[in-house]
Amino acid sequence: MERGDERRATFDWLLRLRWTAIFGQLITLGVVRWLLDVPVVLAPLLAVIGFEASSNVFAARVSRRRAVTELRLGSLIALDVLVLAALLYFSGGAQNPFSFLFLVQVALAAMALSWRWTWGLVALALSCLAGLYVASVPLPMTHMQMMRLHLYGMWVASGVAGAFIVTFVGRVSGELRQSRARAERERMRAERAQRLASLATLAAGAAHELATPLGTIALCAEELELELRRCDGVAHLLEDVELVGSEVRRCREVLDELSVEAARSPGESIVEVDVAELLARLREQVGPRVALDLGVDLRARVKAPPRGLSRALRALLDNALQASTGSVFLRARQEEKGVVIEVADSGQGMDQATLARVGEPFFTTKPAGRGMGLGVLLARTVIEQAGGSLSHRSQPHEGTVARVVLPMEGA
Repeated sequence: MERGDERRATFDWLLRLRWTAIFGQLITLGVVRWLLDVPVVLAPLLAVIGFEASSNVFAARVSRRRAVTELRLGSLIALDVLVLAALLYFSGGAQNPFSFLFLVQVALAAMALSWRWTWGLVALALSCLAGLYVASVPLPMTHMQMMRLHLYGMWVASGVAGAFIVTFVGRVSGELRQSRARAERERMRAERAQRLASLATLAAGAAHELATPLGTIALCAEELELELRRCDGVAHLLEDVELVGSEVRRCREVLDELSVEAARSPGESIVEVDVAELLARLREQVGPRVALDLGVDLRARVKAPPRGLSRALRALLDNALQASTGSVFLRARQEEKGVVIEVADSGQGMDQATLARVGEPFFTTKPAGRGMGLGVLLARTVIEQAGGSLSHRSQPHEGTVARVVLPMEGA
């Protein structure tokens, strides 16, 4: 699917490039005929350019109804080679300085097609060029006139070559940067998945090993508490026993928080989720400190595991509420890339060094005992599983904004 999308993008770009070439050919023809007063034969050249424009319209219509295959893409470039050969045939043949444009077609093929197609188009271009050495319509000019025209043509051809080089190199460089960015994102996702798998293993092992002793300690603490309540003058011991019981409960909570699989909602179906309804329910659960802003007539729907997405957004809201004493703003709006959900607090904010570590497992800015540093990690995992992204921006003493972007259904 990704390869098909890439071919379609290349095909659309090639269609736009062909329209630019057609426009440039008409301008060049007008300059040569009327400004430089070269007696070229207009009728066949205009016919070839007209055929090229018609083929571009036809190719655009076909591409909207059918998939863009390598055969269609290669055939379009091959047609351009033949069109260029026809234009050169009626304008001096191989002596025309624009005969270098065969290299442009070869460069296009090398960028967009497999090596077999590329070498096939190289053979076609060389065959056309060889044919132009043998037969062409010569221009009715003297040798000196031809040399002067050739020099002018070489100057223009150099400019065209420079434009093509900048275009090709820029496009290839842009695709390389995008490819590196995608590879880096995939690497980071793989690392997070590996961390989550390690946490799941750790949680399972800890729960298995500690469940029995914690249960025994809790049972003994309850029995001691019952016995001590019947005695007088042992209030300090009763406080110690109650502390033991509370710490046991805290240990169990830590084990539950370490259970990554619970947070990832294993087996939960991916369904359409109404963003406005989801945020409204979250606001009711959290309380009046959350100010909800759904923008103007928000009707966005996303595909996601509903409980997992709700937990992810709830974790971001809990972080914001713990970071600030005032209100927390929960905003949502539709953009071209999807629906954007922001959770903004009015806390102390973070410097860039701290911000760079947000989402690392067991990293937290909360006081000891108030968090395990897993909330953002788990939230990001769920959001990325839904095809979205999570980012943070913050400045010291200016609060923090968590920004979630999710692709809309049907977008």
